[in-house]
Amino acid sequence: MGPSSKRTVPFRFQYPSEIELNRLAKTAALRAWSELGLQIVPLLAKKTAYFLLSADQLFKTHSLSGRRRKIRTAGVFIYWSILASAILGWVRVRRIFPRLAILLLPYCILATLLHLPFTMNTRLRAPLLDSILAFSRASL
Repeated sequence: MGPSSKRTVPFRFQYPSEIELNRLAKTAALRAWSELGLQIVPLLAKKTAYFLLSADQLFKTHSLSGRRRKIRTAGVFIYWSILASAILGWVRVRRIFPRLAILLLPYCILATLLHLPFTMNTRLRAPLLDSILAFSRASL
């Protein structure tokens, strides 16, 4: 096992259990959200743009090398093309099976909205790719 394995990092036992850490994080998040009041609306809009459009991967990469920024930019453009294909696919599904499209649209919206309280990183977005790829296939 490498240097970052759980066996070679004894200080990790100084932290409380994962259950306790989750409870502390939830309490802190709820307190922070309640303190924001209506200021939370622009924050949620920004988080949604960053999450759904990967805007942070284009504009918040100043600390990365030029090569890594280019790789991320390419990844964003690939993601945007898949997302555009999924939207086109949904439009086509709506024309052929309107009831199915109307049934699936709330799932896509709800899945995005449920990510608002979280960090919205790409690991959390992975389950959403199933519906995006399904609609992309319909666009072909």
